[in-house]
Amino acid sequence: MPSSKAEHKKNVAAFYDHNFDYWLENDRKSIRLQYLDLLGDVNGQTVIDMGCGTGHDAEIMAARGASGIGVDFSLESIKYASGRNIGGWEFFCNDNEV
Repeated sequence: MPSSKAEHKKNVAAFYDHNFDYWLENDRKSIRLQYLDLLGDVNGQTVIDMGCGTGHDAEIMAARGASGIGVDFSLESIKYASGRNIGGWEFFCNDNEV
């Protein structure tokens, strides 16, 4: 059991990032890509990815020609997203907790 909220967020971000490629290649592939396909042609567009997590969707959209801004409540997730060095993308943490 995590000893703090910050540690829990770090563990969730690490778990999500570690497992995303498996999910994309297996059970969630069609759902995830169909969801992103709903955006249409993003080539040359600027996208805002709210709840960007560790940046996997941004990586897919960048490969399709989009630039953008990713926002997530988890600083740990933003660290993963920023570490991907996705060209044309910036990532910000916005934790609206009071």
